Amino acid sequence: MKPSNICDTCWDGVVQNQFGILSSPVEREYFLGPTIGGYAYKISGKALQSNANQNCRWCAHLVEWRGSCFDLTSDREEEVRVGKGAGVNGESFFSIHVNDSTHWFGYSFTTEDNPAASLIPGRNLYVDIGTEHGLALGQKLMDDCMHNHKECPSPSEQLSVLPTRVIDCSDPENPRLYIAGINERESYVILSYVWGEHILTRLTTSNLDAYKREIPLKEQPQTIQDAILTTHRLGQRYLWIDALCIIQKGDDDDKGRELQRMRSYYKDSYVAIIAASAPKVSAGFLQTRKDELGAESLNLPFVMPNGKSTGLVRLSSRMAMASKYEQEEEPVHDRGWCMQAFFLSPRELIFASHTLQYRCHNGTQNIANASNGHWISSEREPVPSRDLPKTPKTAKEKRRIHQAWKLTIENYSKRQISYSSDKLVAFASLAEEFSLTVQTPYYAGLWGNTLLYDLLWSKESAKRYYKRPTEYRAPSWSWASLDGEINPGNAYFNAKEEEIGAEVKKCETTLKDPNLPFGEVASGTLVLHAKFLTGCVMKPHWGVYHLREDGEPGKQGEWVDPESGKRMEDIGLGKLDSSDDDIQNGVRHVCVVAISRWADINPGTRIVQGLLVEPVKTGPTAEGGKAKYRRIGFFERSDDTEKVDEWFDRLEKVDIEIV
Repeated sequence: MKPSNICDTCWDGVVQNQFGILSSPVEREYFLGPTIGGYAYKISGKALQSNANQNCRWCAHLVEWRGSCFDLTSDREEEVRVGKGAGVNGESFFSIHVNDSTHWFGYSFTTEDNPAASLIPGRNLYVDIGTEHGLALGQKLMDDCMHNHKECPSPSEQLSVLPTRVIDCSDPENPRLYIAGINERESYVILSYVWGEHILTRLTTSNLDAYKREIPLKEQPQTIQDAILTTHRLGQRYLWIDALCIIQKGDDDDKGRELQRMRSYYKDSYVAIIAASAPKVSAGFLQTRKDELGAESLNLPFVMPNGKSTGLVRLSSRMAMASKYEQEEEPVHDRGWCMQAFFLSPRELIFASHTLQYRCHNGTQNIANASNGHWISSEREPVPSRDLPKTPKTAKEKRRIHQAWKLTIENYSKRQISYSSDKLVAFASLAEEFSLTVQTPYYAGLWGNTLLYDLLWSKESAKRYYKRPTEYRAPSWSWASLDGEINPGNAYFNAKEEEIGAEVKKCETTLKDPNLPFGEVASGTLVLHAKFLTGCVMKPHWGVYHLREDGEPGKQGEWVDPESGKRMEDIGLGKLDSSDDDIQNGVRHVCVVAISRWADINPGTRIVQGLLVEPVKTGPTAEGGKAKYRRIGFFERSDDTEKVDEWFDRLEKVDIEIV
């Protein structure tokens, strides 16, 4: 039956032809050629305005968005062509063309329970994520994953060993702390969230016994309350939350014991609840999200091809104007401690700022089939370590591991850590997981078998520099010694005609806790036998120059250092690690440690990469009275092959200790 808000002309034409959505895509036949596809009809601006005045929603839409395409007082007919977009992602987009010019562009969608759902792939975001039905939609995706995704781990018939303490959520109004027996097995959920503020109700030795009887629910921050309710609704009894399951005060040894088990806590969980959108623990994550797409959509009848029923199609221009969703902008992805749960858990329910998502090894999906690419993050993510070869043999397998490690460091280094000493600790479970594949000694964020390559990290040039933490947490040659985003380098993948100009003579770190081999370090030292060049300066434009000795032959037109009066040989570019090492008074005295030389992808060009170091001004000297050095930056020279080779070959190798 024709609805009252659609005119006869539109009902018999564009509506009966499903707005061209079931036809071929609307696109240009060739460059600047006529528009083809979809459904086309003709109407004058005057008739359009008349129909709109009689309450036709479709004609009113064309009038509202007419631009300069229609003269609403003219009887001249214009061609209107409508239909789905072209290209890989065009199925869910809708366009209106008038006389071959784009008149309107937007998103076409319907609801999952609508008769038109089988013909219209687009869906709106599901925003009532705090309801039982919303969570049931997430559970549906999770059940499908566990039963049908071959690449994803399914819950073992032998249940996981419970963490030391978990929250019993069988009565969500009266939760209590449960102390697991030795090797007691049961499934459990974990919560990943941003503290963002002091948690007054955290577990301490003084409230431990009381919490065994009951955890006062109303006194808990909203995120913890929401997690308890969500766990119960998932049909799970036990929940692990760090603030309530690790003793935060009164037993300093408890945290150390629990940190040794963190990797297994994440990996063996049934599912991780990721409170991605909550900026602090008191915010909660079950609130109804804002329906920006549906609130402004145009609802139109969609006649099914059999002619016996009518569904609904909704059009919205919001998609074309809104920014793409990026998960890294969520609060949880700004925190270092939250990364381990995200990448080690077998599956996650992500309470994002726009909807509820389910994530597994097969990818990320929004619930209610609203998985349009616009709402799924494009951020590059590390490859789950369980997908990597456990005993890599080929060069391709090794490169794959290094690439995954590189992405892991990139992701982690973007995140914030409240306490400087936690930089390596919050990363420990990820490093431990990789160690099973890498199978080599670990030195404060670097691996023994790729140590020379791992040294070639640098600060991300587009990001601001940070001061070095005043509290020691890693040797200067480790990326973990700094805050801010790190580029781990690309030498792993450019080993064409490569020559290593250094060798590791000694590398060692002293752990603060021997029981945490991937945790905090008290000290570290590295001795390299490497090509070494002293007497260099760095200028504000990143140029690195060698000050020529008296009598040393040079080249015409070389700059003169105003401080020493010596000519300066241009040898490459440097990138300083921190603002503490910034250039003062227009010059920075540095030394260059050349590590790797290899052929560039550009023919006839060669690249040398290495470190910028300086003598340690205080403290003991190295063995034999030689100075110790600390890393202050990254060095690179890219030039004509003959020039690079002549310079590289005349460098002398010496032993140099970097702390």
